[in-house]
Amino acid sequence: MANHPSALDPLLLAAALPRRGLFIAAAEFLQLPAVGWAMRAYGVIPVRRGQTDLSVIKEAIAALEAGALVVIFPEGRVSPRGAEAKAGAGLLAARTGAPIVPAAVVGSARALPLGAVIPRPTRVRVRFGAARAAPSDRAAAEGVAAEALAWAQQAAS
Repeated sequence: MANHPSALDPLLLAAALPRRGLFIAAAEFLQLPAVGWAMRAYGVIPVRRGQTDLSVIKEAIAALEAGALVVIFPEGRVSPRGAEAKAGAGLLAARTGAPIVPAAVVGSARALPLGAVIPRPTRVRVRFGAARAAPSDRAAAEGVAAEALAWAQQAAS
């Protein structure tokens, strides 16, 4: 689970992960020629923003239960200044028993600010926090997701 200050974040996080991850990502990006090809080639569970799609939840649960690494940006979109976590990451962890590992993407908002198309040279890095145990219920799930995202946002600032 990572903060999402820039469109570069999936690439940076994929490069920093110890193994291949399956990203939960906005379905509309699959329509972009190069971006969509790269997303499908790497691994993605597409989600339509603003909708509750049970197939996304089922696919993510099946992947986690099979031992896959599932990556989610709980803010739901690029948020250079940070935003609140949506409950999905915590609920997936509660349902599957998977721990939540927070990741802080640092410097990506300077490298590719929102609205820019050409990256700027700057130092970027990804920091990983301590794993949080899977929450036991919905209330705990929301708290664990919010706490993990708060760590990532703080570590990135």
